[in-house]
Amino acid sequence: MAEIYWLFQEASDLPDENDWLSDRERALLEKMKFPQRRGEWRLGRWTAKFLITSYFKIDGRKQYAFSEIEILPDENNAPRAFLHQNPLPFKISISHRAGAGFCVLQTQNHPIGCDLEIVEKRSDVFIRDYFTPHEYSSVMQAPLKDQSLIANLIWSAKESVLKALEQGLKLDTRSVEISPDDFHVNDSWLELRAASSEFNQEFYGWWRLKHKRYILTIFSTVPTEEPLPIQNI
Repeated sequence: MAEIYWLFQEASDLPDENDWLSDRERALLEKMKFPQRRGEWRLGRWTAKFLITSYFKIDGRKQYAFSEIEILPDENNAPRAFLHQNPLPFKISISHRAGAGFCVLQTQNHPIGCDLEIVEKRSDVFIRDYFTPHEYSSVMQAPLKDQSLIANLIWSAKESVLKALEQGLKLDTRSVEISPDDFHVNDSWLELRAASSEFNQEFYGWWRLKHKRYILTIFSTVPTEEPLPIQNI
Protein backbone atom coordinates (compact mmCIF):
# COMPACT_ATOMS: atom_id res chain seq x y z
CA MET A 1 0.00 0.00 0.00
CA ALA A 2 1.28 3.47 -0.89
CA GLU A 3 2.75 5.62 1.86
CA ILE A 4 2.09 9.33 2.31
CA TYR A 5 4.38 11.71 4.19
CA TRP A 6 3.18 15.16 5.18
CA LEU A 7 4.54 18.42 6.56
CA PHE A 8 2.82 21.51 7.92
CA GLN A 9 4.81 24.75 8.26
CA GLU A 10 3.99 28.32 9.20
CA ALA A 11 5.28 31.63 7.86
CA SER A 12 7.60 31.96 10.86
CA ASP A 13 9.51 28.89 9.57
CA LEU A 14 10.34 30.63 6.28
CA PRO A 15 13.79 32.23 5.80
CA ASP A 16 14.03 35.83 4.57
CA GLU A 17 16.50 35.16 1.76
CA ASN A 18 15.87 33.29 -1.49
CA ASP A 19 19.15 31.40 -1.89
CA TRP A 20 17.33 28.09 -1.36
CA LEU A 21 15.45 28.62 -4.65
CA SER A 22 16.88 27.54 -8.00
CA ASP A 23 17.45 30.06 -10.78
CA ARG A 24 14.29 28.94 -12.58
CA GLU A 25 12.25 29.19 -9.37
CA ARG A 26 13.53 32.70 -8.70
CA ALA A 27 12.52 33.64 -12.23
CA LEU A 28 8.98 32.42 -11.52
CA LEU A 29 8.92 34.35 -8.24
CA GLU A 30 9.98 37.58 -9.95
CA LYS A 31 6.93 37.40 -12.22
CA MET A 32 4.55 37.55 -9.24
CA LYS A 33 3.41 41.12 -8.62
CA PHE A 34 1.55 40.83 -5.34
CA PRO A 35 3.43 40.41 -2.02
CA GLN A 36 0.81 38.06 -0.54
CA ARG A 37 0.99 35.74 -3.54
CA ARG A 38 4.80 35.80 -3.44
CA GLY A 39 4.81 34.98 0.28
CA GLU A 40 2.36 32.10 -0.09
CA TRP A 41 4.27 30.67 -3.05
CA ARG A 42 7.59 30.83 -1.16
CA LEU A 43 6.06 29.15 1.89
CA GLY A 44 4.62 26.35 -0.25
CA ARG A 45 7.95 25.74 -1.99
CA TRP A 46 9.91 25.87 1.27
CA THR A 47 7.54 23.33 2.84
CA ALA A 48 7.84 21.03 -0.19
CA LYS A 49 11.65 21.15 -0.23
CA PHE A 50 11.83 20.54 3.52
CA LEU A 51 9.56 17.52 3.08
CA ILE A 52 11.55 16.12 0.16
CA THR A 53 14.96 16.47 1.83
CA SER A 54 13.57 14.90 5.01
CA TYR A 55 12.18 12.01 2.96
CA PHE A 56 15.62 11.54 1.38
CA LYS A 57 16.99 10.85 4.87
CA ILE A 58 14.40 8.10 5.36
CA ASP A 59 15.07 6.72 1.89
CA GLY A 60 18.82 6.61 2.50
CA ARG A 61 19.64 9.04 -0.30
CA LYS A 62 22.50 11.50 -0.42
CA GLN A 63 21.55 14.87 1.03
CA TYR A 64 21.17 17.78 -1.35
CA ALA A 65 20.93 21.53 -0.90
CA PHE A 66 17.44 22.99 -1.22
CA SER A 67 18.55 24.92 -4.33
CA GLU A 68 19.38 21.63 -6.10
CA ILE A 69 15.75 20.53 -5.78
CA GLU A 70 13.25 22.31 -8.00
CA ILE A 71 9.47 22.45 -7.71
CA LEU A 72 8.13 23.52 -11.09
CA PRO A 73 4.61 23.59 -12.55
CA ASP A 74 3.72 21.09 -15.26
CA GLU A 75 1.34 21.70 -18.18
CA ASN A 76 -1.63 21.44 -15.78
CA ASN A 77 0.05 23.78 -13.28
CA ALA A 78 0.52 20.89 -10.84
CA PRO A 79 3.81 20.92 -8.89
CA ARG A 80 6.50 18.49 -10.01
CA ALA A 81 9.74 17.83 -8.12
CA PHE A 82 13.09 17.68 -9.91
CA LEU A 83 16.66 17.00 -8.83
CA HIS A 84 19.30 18.43 -11.15
CA GLN A 85 16.50 18.84 -13.74
CA ASN A 86 15.58 15.13 -13.56
CA PRO A 87 12.05 14.29 -12.35
CA LEU A 88 11.87 12.59 -8.97
CA PRO A 89 9.96 9.26 -8.78
CA PHE A 90 7.15 10.37 -6.48
CA LYS A 91 4.18 12.73 -6.55
CA ILE A 92 3.75 15.80 -4.36
CA SER A 93 0.93 18.24 -3.74
CA ILE A 94 1.15 21.68 -2.11
CA SER A 95 -1.36 23.98 -0.44
CA HIS A 96 -1.05 27.26 1.46
CA ARG A 97 -3.51 29.49 3.26
CA ALA A 98 -3.56 32.08 6.05
CA GLY A 99 0.15 31.96 6.88
CA ALA A 100 0.49 28.18 6.72
CA GLY A 101 1.94 25.76 4.18
CA PHE A 102 1.07 22.09 3.71
CA CYS A 103 2.75 19.53 1.46
CA VAL A 104 2.33 15.79 0.94
CA LEU A 105 4.52 13.22 -0.81
CA GLN A 106 3.27 9.86 -2.10
CA THR A 107 5.99 7.28 -2.55
CA GLN A 108 4.50 5.21 -5.39
CA ASN A 109 3.91 8.05 -7.84
CA HIS A 110 0.11 7.72 -7.89
CA PRO A 111 -1.96 10.90 -8.36
CA ILE A 112 -2.42 12.79 -5.10
CA GLY A 113 -3.90 16.08 -3.97
CA CYS A 114 -3.89 18.01 -0.71
CA ASP A 115 -5.56 21.15 0.54
CA LEU A 116 -5.43 23.43 3.56
CA GLU A 117 -8.39 25.55 4.67
CA ILE A 118 -9.33 27.43 7.81
CA VAL A 119 -12.52 26.97 9.81
CA GLU A 120 -14.62 29.93 8.79
CA LYS A 121 -18.25 30.76 8.06
CA ARG A 122 -19.47 29.76 4.60
CA SER A 123 -22.64 31.38 3.32
CA ASP A 124 -25.74 29.43 2.43
CA VAL A 125 -25.39 30.70 -1.15
CA PHE A 126 -21.81 29.38 -1.37
CA ILE A 127 -22.83 25.94 -0.10
CA ARG A 128 -25.85 25.71 -2.44
CA ASP A 129 -23.77 26.79 -5.45
CA TYR A 130 -20.76 24.52 -4.96
CA PHE A 131 -22.02 21.51 -2.97
CA THR A 132 -24.17 18.57 -4.05
CA PRO A 133 -27.62 18.21 -2.42
CA HIS A 134 -26.27 15.41 -0.20
CA GLU A 135 -23.33 17.56 0.91
CA TYR A 136 -25.63 20.50 1.56
CA SER A 137 -27.80 18.29 3.77
CA SER A 138 -24.73 17.01 5.63
CA VAL A 139 -23.87 20.58 6.60
CA MET A 140 -27.38 21.79 7.44
CA GLN A 141 -28.34 18.72 9.47
CA ALA A 142 -25.20 18.91 11.62
CA PRO A 143 -25.24 20.63 15.02
CA LEU A 144 -24.81 24.39 14.57
CA LYS A 145 -21.41 24.33 16.31
CA ASP A 146 -20.07 21.88 13.69
CA GLN A 147 -21.49 23.41 10.51
CA SER A 148 -18.54 25.69 9.67
CA LEU A 149 -16.08 22.85 10.23
CA ILE A 150 -18.04 20.40 8.05
CA ALA A 151 -18.59 22.96 5.28
CA ASN A 152 -14.88 23.76 5.07
CA LEU A 153 -13.96 20.08 5.35
CA ILE A 154 -16.13 19.29 2.34
CA TRP A 155 -14.73 22.23 0.39
CA SER A 156 -11.13 21.30 1.23
CA ALA A 157 -11.76 17.67 0.28
CA LYS A 158 -13.18 18.75 -3.08
CA GLU A 159 -10.08 20.84 -3.75
CA SER A 160 -7.85 17.86 -2.89
CA VAL A 161 -9.74 15.52 -5.22
CA LEU A 162 -9.63 18.03 -8.07
CA LYS A 163 -5.87 18.39 -7.55
CA ALA A 164 -5.50 14.59 -7.68
CA LEU A 165 -7.38 14.73 -10.99
CA GLU A 166 -5.02 17.57 -12.03
CA GLN A 167 -8.07 19.67 -12.88
CA GLY A 168 -8.07 22.32 -10.14
CA LEU A 169 -11.28 24.35 -10.26
CA LYS A 170 -11.70 23.85 -14.00
CA LEU A 171 -14.34 21.20 -13.20
CA ASP A 172 -17.72 21.78 -11.62
CA THR A 173 -17.13 21.16 -7.91
CA ARG A 174 -20.46 19.32 -7.76
CA SER A 175 -19.00 16.62 -10.02
CA VAL A 176 -17.13 15.43 -6.91
CA GLU A 177 -19.14 14.28 -3.88
CA ILE A 178 -17.66 13.98 -0.40
CA SER A 179 -19.14 11.63 2.20
CA PRO A 180 -18.57 12.97 5.74
CA ASP A 181 -21.43 10.89 7.15
CA ASP A 182 -19.41 9.45 10.04
CA PHE A 183 -18.14 12.88 11.01
CA HIS A 184 -16.24 13.20 14.28
CA VAL A 185 -13.09 14.98 15.40
CA ASN A 186 -10.04 13.84 17.32
CA ASP A 187 -6.30 14.50 17.22
CA SER A 188 -5.41 12.00 14.50
CA TRP A 189 -6.02 11.49 10.80
CA LEU A 190 -9.51 10.28 9.92
CA GLU A 191 -10.58 8.52 6.75
CA LEU A 192 -12.82 10.18 4.19
CA ARG A 193 -14.24 8.98 0.87
CA ALA A 194 -15.13 10.79 -2.33
CA ALA A 195 -16.45 9.92 -5.77
CA SER A 196 -16.37 11.69 -9.13
CA SER A 197 -19.46 11.21 -11.28
CA GLU A 198 -17.71 12.73 -14.29
CA PHE A 199 -14.77 10.32 -14.12
CA ASN A 200 -16.71 7.40 -12.60
CA GLN A 201 -13.96 7.03 -10.01
CA GLU A 202 -13.62 6.70 -6.24
CA PHE A 203 -10.99 8.50 -4.17
CA TYR A 204 -9.46 7.59 -0.84
CA GLY A 205 -8.83 10.37 1.61
CA TRP A 206 -7.69 11.49 5.02
CA TRP A 207 -8.37 14.63 7.00
CA ARG A 208 -7.48 16.20 10.33
CA LEU A 209 -7.77 19.45 12.28
CA LYS A 210 -4.51 21.28 13.06
CA HIS A 211 -4.19 23.85 15.87
CA LYS A 212 -8.03 23.86 16.08
CA ARG A 213 -8.01 26.24 13.10
CA TYR A 214 -6.62 24.56 9.99
CA ILE A 215 -8.30 21.72 8.11
CA LEU A 216 -5.89 19.43 6.23
CA THR A 217 -7.15 17.02 3.58
CA ILE A 218 -5.37 14.48 1.36
CA PHE A 219 -6.87 12.40 -1.46
CA SER A 220 -5.38 9.70 -3.66
CA THR A 221 -6.62 7.43 -6.42
CA VAL A 222 -5.46 4.37 -4.42
CA PRO A 223 -5.86 3.36 -0.76
CA THR A 224 -2.99 4.50 1.45
CA GLU A 225 -1.74 4.00 4.96
CA GLU A 226 -2.43 6.75 7.48
CA PRO A 227 -0.27 9.76 6.54
CA LEU A 228 3.10 9.88 8.32
CA PRO A 229 4.34 13.14 9.85
CA ILE A 230 7.78 13.77 8.43
CA GLN A 231 8.92 15.77 11.47
CA ASN A 232 8.48 12.72 13.70
CA ILE A 233 10.37 10.25 11.47
